[in-house]
Amino acid sequence: MRTDECQANAATWVSIMISAHARGHSTPKTISTITAARVYDVFLGNLVKRVVRYEPIERIVISGPYPEASLKAIAEDFKTTPAVYSRTPQEYARRVIQMGEDPWRVVVSGALSLDNLQDVQLLDREHFATKFGIALPPDFLLVTYHPVTLEYEQTEWQIGELLVALHEVGLPILFTMPNADTGGRVIRQKIAAYVASNADSFAVENLGIQGYFSVMALASAMVGNSSSGIIEAASFKLPVVNIGTRQSGRVRGINVIDANYHFKDIMTGIEHTLSPDFLRIINQLKNPYGSGDATKTIIGKLKTTSLNKMIILKQYCDLQFTVSEAHEP
Repeated sequence: MRTDECQANAATWVSIMISAHARGHSTPKTISTITAARVYDVFLGNLVKRVVRYEPIERIVISGPYPEASLKAIAEDFKTTPAVYSRTPQEYARRVIQMGEDPWRVVVSGALSLDNLQDVQLLDREHFATKFGIALPPDFLLVTYHPVTLEYEQTEWQIGELLVALHEVGLPILFTMPNADTGGRVIRQKIAAYVASNADSFAVENLGIQGYFSVMALASAMVGNSSSGIIEAASFKLPVVNIGTRQSGRVRGINVIDANYHFKDIMTGIEHTLSPDFLRIINQLKNPYGSGDATKTIIGKLKTTSLNKMIILKQYCDLQFTVSEAHEP
């Protein structure tokens, strides 16, 4: 399909979800984990070709908790702008409005990935061991560490500092393997070596949604730089030590302790998250990314949005400030 065909049609992923939902079908498996960046990938992949070819495209929703991503830039690749934005939480909605969007077009929906909490049956330790062959101890750390693409030259040092901290803390570890970004192979090699020399540590490639959520419910704390520590962990009241800059700019719950890359700072963070005082503080935590009803919110907005000229003919919404009020950071 030609690029101009994609540009001529404002493709919408959520319209597919609504269509499937209305027919009583389950939504596509990837819908629950879609983000602003993933929407971009979907639009550029084979799926967008099928959507543009077969579906009348009426409106576009870009969703996901990515304050650092430019939704405008994504939309401009298709020479269009979204009719409705879906962001989470309120701070992200404000940032979209700062880009010139009319406030009525911006909906705070919550994170789509949390919708899985409504349907996933969590595994206890016994059933987890049966399914994955790993006997989880009473106290263990869940560790998920991905390469930081803008700091790939520091990857070996970063994972080394993390492993030193984990060794010093001395708790059993369940590692999930990193993604395929630059530096991922180095992290894999270091984790494999660590697991080989520590009998109480394990590594898994992918647990799937059920397995990963089950581990989050059972772990003593989570350590690393995964978005799941920022978004999903709060729903399990799971303490998190978030390392480095990978999740910079994202809203986080009070269950998240930020640490730099040095092993001493990581150790301090882990010790703090495991303290009785900290666990008592986060016991009443509510996830800032919602409670798992994002799909319902988005569908409701799309169903009640009139497809008139207002939805197509957009106006730039100016913020009320003067240039003299703006200051360099």
